[in-house]
Amino acid sequence: MTNSTLPTPLSQEWRGIAARSSSRKTAPGGLSEVILLIDASGSMSNTLEQAGRGAIDFARKASGQGWSVGLVIFNDSSTFACKPTKNPEAIASALPRVASGGTAMHSAMAQTIQHLKDIKGHRSICIVSDGVPDDRGAALASAREARAAGIDVLVIAVDGADSSFLSQLATRPELARPASVKSLPSAMASMAGLLRNPVVPLRLQGRKPPS
Repeated sequence: MTNSTLPTPLSQEWRGIAARSSSRKTAPGGLSEVILLIDASGSMSNTLEQAGRGAIDFARKASGQGWSVGLVIFNDSSTFACKPTKNPEAIASALPRVASGGTAMHSAMAQTIQHLKDIKGHRSICIVSDGVPDDRGAALASAREARAAGIDVLVIAVDGADSSFLSQLATRPELARPASVKSLPSAMASMAGLLRNPVVPLRLQGRKPPS
C-alpha cells in the first residue's frame, strides 16, 4: 500500500476532539518517542472508529507526559502515516477511515524499529490489533530486535485477537492487555500511562549541559 492509497483525513468531529486535546500543556522533554501501530486490516472494519478515538486519547496522555507520538497504519503493508509529534490533531488527521486487506504487522514493526533505532532517549511501540500477523515468525523476530535495542513493545489485543500470541510480542507481561471494542479508547489511554518517564534535557532541568 502506498501513501496515495491511504485514507484521507477524518471528519471535522475528529479534528474538534484533537484540537481540544492539543490545548493541554505538555511536559518538558522531547527526547522520547512512541509509535502507535494501528491494524487497519479487513477484520478491523467495526473497530476503526474506537481505535481512532483511542489513538487521540493515547496521544493526548502521552504528549502530556512529554512523549512525541507517531502513527503507523498496517494492512497488506505498512505506512508511516504521521511522524512523531506532540500535537494530537496531527495524529487525528492521519487516522484511517477504511479497513481492508491483511495483517502485515511484521512489516509495521520492522519499519518502526528502523526509525526508533536512531532516536536517543526512551522509545516505545504500541500495537493495537484484533488479529495475528501474516508472518508470526517475522513479528517475533522484530519483537526480539526491539528488546535488544532497548525499545519497549506494548500490545493491546482487541476482541478476536490471538491474545496469547500477541502477548509474546510485549517486552514485559504487564505491557500486554486485552480490550473489548467498546473499551478500546480507555484501554489505549491507560496504556499510555505505562510509558516510562520521558528523558528531560539538562537545559530544561535548570542545569547547564557539560562543556
